[in-house]
Amino acid sequence: RELHPNLFVSTGIAVYPFKRVTAETALARYVDNVMLQLVFPLCYAFVVPILLLMISHDRITGFTERLRSAGLQMRNYWAANFFNSWLSYMTVFLLIYVLGAFGLELKYFRETSFLLQFVTLNAWGLALIGFAYAWEAVTPSTKIAVVFGYAVNLYLIEMATLLQNMIYVQPWSVPFFWHFCPQTAFTRVIILLAR
Repeated sequence: RELHPNLFVSTGIAVYPFKRVTAETALARYVDNVMLQLVFPLCYAFVVPILLLMISHDRITGFTERLRSAGLQMRNYWAANFFNSWLSYMTVFLLIYVLGAFGLELKYFRETSFLLQFVTLNAWGLALIGFAYAWEAVTPSTKIAVVFGYAVNLYLIEMATLLQNMIYVQPWSVPFFWHFCPQTAFTRVIILLAR
């Protein structure tokens, strides 16, 4: 029964008070969540082929060995390579943030703290860089590294999104071992921040 224009009381529901949700706000929230949970993780997945291409190209072409013979220490090479990978990822992060906050005006980007987004997505970027370095070490060629690295990352992101949205929906918790898969942890954080 209606008590006030913004307050409704229903029996059988344990959450009081709650606002009436109109069809327009429900649709806007649904579009925001779909964009955030499906599209933006895919955009971040496109970083992996770029990172793999940069790293594996140096190894396959022998450029790393030429630099080594010229006197470059390997720790300096890897530090510069890591910094370059991190800058590439942060460029993508800033482009997606500007697109989401100012271009599409999505609620998540406007209402969630920039610092929280930066810390969360920076951790995700470090996980992607680690994934790219580990994947590059076990692949024999640049093309195989790029194609399979992208496919594996994309598959894991989509499987994690499906698991989060269909099986382990809030308030159900994800089994502990799934937290060691960065894609599952990333999609869980994004879903929790989107609510």
